Amino acid sequence: MSVSRHGALVALIAGACIIGLAPIFMRLSPIGPAATTFWRMLLAIPALWAWRAWSARGHETRVDDGRAGTWIIVAGLLLGLDLVIWHASIHLTSVANATVMANLSPVFVVLFAAVLFRTRPRGVFLIGMTAAIGGAVTMALASARGDGAGHVRGDCLALCSAASYAGYLMVVERLRHVRTTSVIMCGAAIASAAALAPVALVLEPDAFMPADAVGWLPLIGLALIVHVIGQGLITYAFAQLPASFGAIALLIQPVVAAALAWIWFGEAVGLQQCAGAVAILAGIVIAKRAG
Repeated sequence: MSVSRHGALVALIAGACIIGLAPIFMRLSPIGPAATTFWRMLLAIPALWAWRAWSARGHETRVDDGRAGTWIIVAGLLLGLDLVIWHASIHLTSVANATVMANLSPVFVVLFAAVLFRTRPRGVFLIGMTAAIGGAVTMALASARGDGAGHVRGDCLALCSAASYAGYLMVVERLRHVRTTSVIMCGAAIASAAALAPVALVLEPDAFMPADAVGWLPLIGLALIVHVIGQGLITYAFAQLPASFGAIALLIQPVVAAALAWIWFGEAVGLQQCAGAVAILAGIVIAKRAG
């Protein structure tokens, strides 16, 4: 492996560990999920804009496409929807369940492609999908027995989050042919923040802003550490490493999130939940290889 590939591998693992902090920051946020997502996007925009300007100086360009602006708005809306749903799920279920189930997006990508583009999934993909769905059901049943229906609702929201993120990934894949990563991330953050502002003000008027300076720390962490640095490192790594390998390596994120939740919040993971998580992660690996 070349020096650049080694550097990309280090960046990928570091980025995966950093985004594993996301559910911890979210659980620590003193405001509602829609407001938290809004501030996460808004506070990230200056850094993303600076990255966009720096990329433009380096002559990082793409061919023009008049519809790219519309697709960037769609990407921002899907990303905002994904994060709001996922942030809400973290308050209803365990960090481990929410993070593992949110990582089912690769399975949804292939399913959406089969419906929209009439692609026929391979038999290997169906095996992986079955394993992943079986693991999700196993984790949900463990939540139902251990913590009641509220946690099952959180698990269902995490699955919806995975579906939303799958749509976001499909739009970004289209955009990457005509726009740079920095332009896409910056534009999507602006579109997401603009759409989320009225939603958060209407749904969470009393929990729109933190009451003190300490309350801003989790929001700044989500914006700068998770969204800009974590996602930025992963984006850099994906330019040097095969996407299939990168997607599999990112599965370290649920492990990091579960470990941190155990340390910070005392969220122990039972045997049944571990078995379900292993089945989901194995299913994702198999589905990615088939997809």
